[in-house]
Amino acid sequence: MTKHYTTLVVFATLVSITLYFSIEKNTKTLQVEDLRRQHQYFLDHSPFKETQRLSRDERKSLGLPPNSFNERLWDLTLDPILGRPANERLLETQKKLRETSLSSGVSQRLVSTWEERGPADLGGRTRAILFDPNDIGNTDASDDYTRVFAGGVSGGLWVNEDITDPNSSWSLATGLSSNISVTSIIVDPNDSMTMYIGSGESYTSGHTFGQGVWKSTDGGASWNHIFGEAAGTYAYDNQIINGIFYINDIVARAVGATTELYIAVAGASHRYSTPNQFHSLLEQGVYKSSDGGSNWIRFEINDTENRPSNPNDIELDLDNNIWVTTTWSNFRFGGGKILKSTDGLSFSLVHTISGVQRTELEPSQTDVNTFWLVVNGADGADLYTTTDGFSTVTQIETEPSDVDNDIPATDYTRGQAGYDLEIEANAAGNLIVGGIDLFRSTDNGATWSQISKWSNNNNLRNLNVSLVHADHHGTFFRPGEGNSNKVIFTTDGGIYYCDDITQTSTPSAITSRNKGYNTSQFYYGSIDASAQDTYDDIAGGTQDNGTWTKLNGVPGVNTFTYTRGGDGAFTEFDDSGEY
Repeated sequence: MTKHYTTLVVFATLVSITLYFSIEKNTKTLQVEDLRRQHQYFLDHSPFKETQRLSRDERKSLGLPPNSFNERLWDLTLDPILGRPANERLLETQKKLRETSLSSGVSQRLVSTWEERGPADLGGRTRAILFDPNDIGNTDASDDYTRVFAGGVSGGLWVNEDITDPNSSWSLATGLSSNISVTSIIVDPNDSMTMYIGSGESYTSGHTFGQGVWKSTDGGASWNHIFGEAAGTYAYDNQIINGIFYINDIVARAVGATTELYIAVAGASHRYSTPNQFHSLLEQGVYKSSDGGSNWIRFEINDTENRPSNPNDIELDLDNNIWVTTTWSNFRFGGGKILKSTDGLSFSLVHTISGVQRTELEPSQTDVNTFWLVVNGADGADLYTTTDGFSTVTQIETEPSDVDNDIPATDYTRGQAGYDLEIEANAAGNLIVGGIDLFRSTDNGATWSQISKWSNNNNLRNLNVSLVHADHHGTFFRPGEGNSNKVIFTTDGGIYYCDDITQTSTPSAITSRNKGYNTSQFYYGSIDASAQDTYDDIAGGTQDNGTWTKLNGVPGVNTFTYTRGGDGAFTEFDDSGEY
């Protein structure tokens, strides 16, 4: 009886185990099938199902970008559970990688297993430049301030030992991820060895996430993360993503021996999220640190409905006052506010330009009461000025007029004022604005001269100025005696240098400085899988820098062939390698 009973127990146990694994397997299968059906549902109900099929003219009439790349990318990268791309996970992963590298002693770049293939010397969208303040005291004063840091929006921090030399090559700075989104670089006015980086770009609606604020105490040789990270979701069906994703500006102010840091933490919506997803909505605002970034406070700069305003530009005037402007974020936040603080303890609203979005401010370097404003208005870029500290504000009626007859006379940014909106002045009387092309005024904006052209199409072929890549984001005057007319310009095509801004009526006045500056942003790339030899056929499409191809590429960085212009497209080789 015992033997039969034992046999029955063993048999029952085996049956139970079999049923358990069978049920578990079936459950997992059902879960996968449910997930597949849910994924298919999101694809079938994509918010871009119809617009992806529209022609370029149809898309333009609806105010959509000319190609459907970002809409297609949305479908390809959405989480089948959430029904949207989970972009916030990138910051969480980067944080874990940093923590791992610090604990293990491995280089923070974490790219040692990757080998760069090219294209060589292809600069991409750039906003941040810093002339190294420690590059002084050279035997020849003309060699001072030639060492330069540059930040790629999607391409890391770079260093060039001599920006005046077109053959001087850029190299990646150490101690940072090679793909960090650098949008601003500044130096501590009380300590030239201390530098700060702000990261993340809010103007492209969720395409370029940042990693907060970084600090160097050894002149840029190494960097540490000091503020800002992803903080999880908040509410509204994962609609609000908490964290410090976009730092539009960073400024350091000396108050005696104390350095005050100010950052503009912006909120932005993900343009292709349905329902709309908002980043940093609860964190957006102006933050201040008086202890080198260890601790931060946020100012209550709210709108009339007690919601935090979305900051954009921070400036210091000649009297060391702090000025802040606002921008939009697709969540009922407008721009056009100009705020001021004299003590760094509170801000007051001094002026509002109604009905505008992104707002950029430029203080005069010779008169504390004179300022210029450029805004993204209903008709594109508009310019304003004040000579009495904002008691009165006047619109500049004579706007820059581009020779390109495809660019409206009333909008030199050609509808892109929310994206490429640049204004800068120096004490030598140069006032520079940039959109598609560059313009200079020497009479405070009363008249303008065009000093660059983005192509030789239309009437531009008859304009005797330098070819400079379109979409301007920064103008940086070189410090030092005798350098007031020497300028760096940053664009969607990288970096350009001008040795004398007063002499621009020549094709060689402004020249590229992209040697080794491989920062162009690739949308997609492909490799010929049919190749049987040691060489690679590679092709890829880039942001505003065309499509590039390399046949028989060798190990290391290669020079590619410029295949098509504009924004790069999807690329693919056929299975025989012939197309």
